[in-house]
Amino acid sequence: MPTAKRRRASSAGGSDLLYLQRIGTRWYARIPVPNNLRKAMGPYVRKALDTSDLVEARRRRWDVLEMARARFANRLGTGVEGNTRVEDLSYEAFRSKLRELGPPKVVDFLTGEELDNPAIDAIIDELADAPRIAIPCKRFATTSPGTKPSPKH
Repeated sequence: MPTAKRRRASSAGGSDLLYLQRIGTRWYARIPVPNNLRKAMGPYVRKALDTSDLVEARRRRWDVLEMARARFANRLGTGVEGNTRVEDLSYEAFRSKLRELGPPKVVDFLTGEELDNPAIDAIIDELADAPRIAIPCKRFATTSPGTKPSPKH
């Protein structure tokens, strides 16, 4: 009876380590700094994710990435105002502000028509017009067939 080899499903995202670094058993977000800010900030920003669970680290890295991007934008003079706290830029803070504005759909009492919430529409328009900055990421070296790629450090 032939034995079947087990393979890991690549669609499960088992190798998704973008912006992640493990030191010992703990996970950190490691965000590369744009070239024009490296003299002032160093080559990358590293922040502890306070977890040893890879799944949780994958979820938490996006908040750190947004905070790092906001910090880069502040240093470059683009983006949010200087009096904005980094805590106010997290995803959870954004979600709580949306909850304060009410439901995404509102009903016009005169006609009974369902409309988009105008306060949320104003925020969406503001975000669509906001400048964006690009974050560089490291690329893997290409190799010949039959060899494993190794990350360039």
